[in-house]
Amino acid sequence: SLIFYKIPITQALITAVITAQYPAQPAIVQRFVPPVANPIHYARDGMRPLGNRLIVFRCLEAMRALM
Repeated sequence: SLIFYKIPITQALITAVITAQYPAQPAIVQRFVPPVANPIHYARDGMRPLGNRLIVFRCLEAMRALM
């Protein structure tokens, strides 16, 4: 199953990663699970059902606008 994550990349986070240190401020990670018809089966079936695939690709197109 495909899950989208949005991680704000700040200069402080980049510096913390480069120096192998924890950042002074926590990074808030947002998670988005596509609104498929049957979320219980989504973990197992993923994008195999055509309906799921359509929803996931629509979400991907919408997420591109945020990048």
